[in-house]
Amino acid sequence: IWARVLTPEAGAGHGLYLRPQKDDEVLVGFIANDPRYPVIMGCLYSRDKLPGIAADGTEQKFGYKSPESQLLEFDDSAKTIKLESGSCSITLDGQSNVIELKVGGNTIKIDQSNIEINASAQVVVKGGTIMLN
Repeated sequence: IWARVLTPEAGAGHGLYLRPQKDDEVLVGFIANDPRYPVIMGCLYSRDKLPGIAADGTEQKFGYKSPESQLLEFDDSAKTIKLESGSCSITLDGQSNVIELKVGGNTIKIDQSNIEINASAQVVVKGGTIMLN
């Protein structure tokens, strides 16, 4: 069955693109109650298919986790935004005023007064002119 997908923002060449995956449970409505014009209103969680982001009821987490576990998470309780893909991550911590980038065991951490670089191998700095004081 072909059906249009309802999304909060859609236009020519832009918009929020979140399509249901195979075997996802969806809610279907019909334009003017006509079964020739189905619209997927959204996807549904169930007891068997819980969201990929754990919540204990007190956390205020919002985000998106793809079928391949790529993550964009907003945590209003901790005041953080996290982006994860494989062994790479970026965390913005608005409470501690820290930005942290991780790739495997390597990290760059920036706070209000320091930049810390930790590497498991070399740290290479290149540029036309490099000034250190």
